[in-house]
Amino acid sequence: MLDPSSSLSGAAPRWAASGTLIRVADGTVTCCGRPVELSRRERSVATAIAVQSRPLQTDQLARLLFPDRDDDEAAKMMKVYVYRARQRVGPDFIVRTCGGYALGPNVTVDLHAGRLAQERLTRSDAPLHADERRALLELARGLRCGGDDAAAEGEWWEAILQRAVRLGRDLGIAVARNALTSGDTRGAAAIALELTYEDASDESAWELLIRAKLLEGDHREAIRSFRSYEKALASDLGAAPSSYLRDLIAR
Repeated sequence: MLDPSSSLSGAAPRWAASGTLIRVADGTVTCCGRPVELSRRERSVATAIAVQSRPLQTDQLARLLFPDRDDDEAAKMMKVYVYRARQRVGPDFIVRTCGGYALGPNVTVDLHAGRLAQERLTRSDAPLHADERRALLELARGLRCGGDDAAAEGEWWEAILQRAVRLGRDLGIAVARNALTSGDTRGAAAIALELTYEDASDESAWELLIRAKLLEGDHREAIRSFRSYEKALASDLGAAPSSYLRDLIAR
């Protein structure tokens, strides 16, 4: 599988323009940056394989996707949809190994790519290239989009979806922190503001926004942001901002 973190501090990741990318939130597939039309069942098969940590045998994948069918019928249906997905994307999209069905070596899963990028950003303060920042922000938004039940065929999907949304938020925070550390206060503020729109109780996002405004010398906007967070937190959770954030404003 492509290494999505290999280009940090360089150009955009390779999966942003080449190779094949699966977005787990909605099951969509892009190849060389262009969307590939897949049916609901084809997306389900691809997504189910994408989120597993190891290859899946035919019977395992069939039971996961078609639990209401008998084993033989489920296996036949699964093989049909694997075949059709390969026809639409490419013969190496889904491969059969000795351990079972897996994605091909040139296929990237946004859930895996996001996790590796977020971990790498946590370890390094090296500034992101502009193209890479845009690609990672797009990746984070895709993870947070929540999707619908188009690719969901069982309870296993809900846990995956929650994990994707949480990772999308964490990746967005990591990119914003990288921008702030690199001196791009405007970029950091824009990312943080986007996250506060999605979750008005996200203190990490508000902190980044307030820090960016303070570094810009816009104390009035920093205080206004703090008041907005304070009001949202009281309304949504009946809580108050942390003493750390209060001290930051006081200083």
